[in-house]
Amino acid sequence: MNTFNRSLTLVFCLCLTSYASAQAVDPYQPDFSSPATVSGMKLVWNDEFNTDGVPNTANWKPETGFVRNQELEYYQLSNATCKNGVLLITGKRDTVVNAKYVRGSTDWRYKDSLAYWTSASMITQGLKSFQYGRIDVRARIDTTYGAWPAIWQKGVTGSWPACGETDIMEFYNKKIYANVIYGAIGSANYSKCIYKSFAAVAGSDANWVQKFHLWTEIWTADSIKLYLDGMLMNSVLVNNIANPAGTTPANGFLQPHFFQLNLAIGSNGGTPRNSTSQITYEVDYIRVYQASSTGFVSPSVDPVQLAPNPAADKIGLISEQKPSMLLIRDLTGRSILRLSHPESVIDVSSFPPGNYIVQLYFPDRPAVSLKMIKLR
Repeated sequence: MNTFNRSLTLVFCLCLTSYASAQAVDPYQPDFSSPATVSGMKLVWNDEFNTDGVPNTANWKPETGFVRNQELEYYQLSNATCKNGVLLITGKRDTVVNAKYVRGSTDWRYKDSLAYWTSASMITQGLKSFQYGRIDVRARIDTTYGAWPAIWQKGVTGSWPACGETDIMEFYNKKIYANVIYGAIGSANYSKCIYKSFAAVAGSDANWVQKFHLWTEIWTADSIKLYLDGMLMNSVLVNNIANPAGTTPANGFLQPHFFQLNLAIGSNGGTPRNSTSQITYEVDYIRVYQASSTGFVSPSVDPVQLAPNPAADKIGLISEQKPSMLLIRDLTGRSILRLSHPESVIDVSSFPPGNYIVQLYFPDRPAVSLKMIKLR
């Protein structure tokens, strides 16, 4: 056996050994397993939402009242709770008093004494912020007409949009967005906002809405890449999203950002149908990985991951560098699939349920072997 094959066999055997403790994660249920290990990075912050009750006040604080975009919902803490391993945000058709009501005001946030929808928006501003790294958020969204759930972040300094905004996920009007927004105050630049239709994302998966999905951001000093279940949604060079001359900060994506998880109702989401009384949004976890404790990740760091994993019909490759070849083997070592220059999403619908080894080969870096679990 030559050296290359001996090394490959060793890697393969190591992967088989690690499978002994691997457990399938049900896509319909919260994931209570320990956070995944990402090669070349370490977990620097996470919230698994596994303790029932009010969201951890060391991590999250609520927005209150009518806040933005002339949306219908009145934000209040009571619409957010940790339950059964998720952060559950519930939008409700309700009647509540607007605590910020000002008689005679013409400002939409203060002019009405009552609100007829409630929801929640939880933010880490002033509590947790991070510059660069990899962010994984597993969530299940409600696609009911009128819903506008989001996973997003903003820079800690500067007014919007100069502070920089990254929308890891937004859903509304039958579209899933991955956005990067910047610009001078009063003149937002939306040219880096990308969406795919819900139909294109869900494909033939009739149960997509019932499942949790993984949204990922890989953010370096050079680029921002946004993924959904391993599928690249948006890729932007940081140098191309600098603010206009004279704006402060000069580039909102060269500073720490804080996180926001919210469920808006109405506005871009559309006015809910009369028959809709409740909309839900569940976040299973949020995890931040970085290359060092300094909070900076080297642009050369190239974490590779499969998502979703376990997979039902398709599996995506999250990688900064496109592999030159993909090889999938079963646990006997038999080759199941071999692809040259594979696309970012691989169809595995024909695979029998079970455990597999995915081997990825790159032009100028060592091969990577990953575990894959195929459901049903």
